[in-house]
Amino acid sequence: MGSTHFLDGQWVDEQDLKISAFDLSVLRGFGVFDFLRTYHHVPFELDTHVDRLFDSAKAIGLDAPWDRNQIKELVKIGIEKNQNGQDLEVRIVATGGVSSDFITPGKPSLIMIFHPLTTYPGECYTEGVKVITFSSKRFLPASKSLNYLAAVVATRQAHGEGAVEALYVDEQGRINEGTTSNFLAVVGDSLITPPVSEILLGVTREVIIKLAASEGIKMEEKPLYVRDISQFQEAIITSTTKEIMPVVKINDQIVGDGKVGPITRRLANSFKSFVNSI
Repeated sequence: MGSTHFLDGQWVDEQDLKISAFDLSVLRGFGVFDFLRTYHHVPFELDTHVDRLFDSAKAIGLDAPWDRNQIKELVKIGIEKNQNGQDLEVRIVATGGVSSDFITPGKPSLIMIFHPLTTYPGECYTEGVKVITFSSKRFLPASKSLNYLAAVVATRQAHGEGAVEALYVDEQGRINEGTTSNFLAVVGDSLITPPVSEILLGVTREVIIKLAASEGIKMEEKPLYVRDISQFQEAIITSTTKEIMPVVKINDQIVGDGKVGPITRRLANSFKSFVNSI
């Protein structure tokens, strides 16, 4: 039995989850989305994800005709409808709407997609992963928009090189974030996160920052440069589905000693305890 999804006021099967070809999300990539998962069938940080959806819409000038409580309630209903004993991932999409002139937004469509949770092999966490760098920068980083052209190209390149993720590097050589993740590095005795003005504020990243504070791990917000990779003792990518994933290789350069480091392990254990308490 397939999943049940939401489209503009109706619960539909996958084959009926359709929007117009004239929607600006199709024609121009204009729209926003957010993405969350469940733990023990409970939506993780739901308020934060929904707030980010509305912040994203505001950043691109998309007028959302729904309120936050309405969307949160729909997410919970959808999780219940798709309950099959396993955790889910939920994608909330607000499209640009059907356009009369192929450029001006129309009435947005609201889509919610419920899907079995994406998971990664255990060795990604016990042995670490490789990532690559990709010359690009997210347009309007504060908005989680549907414009993922660079991400699709970069991810295909990463997979072709045996990597799980690509990191965006700007003209100054700064590593800002991954295509679908946030990036952090341990330098000296500090866990470094790139400046928030240059990145999408990941929900998992925010949880990690709070956990690091509770663990007494020193945090700094400052640029991380490709030229300084040799100084990284540890590196981490964080996201809804990756959680806390250790990075042991960037391009062909080994990070630290090439093994999962102690700060990464502490944060991973703390995060596991946190989500198990949900």
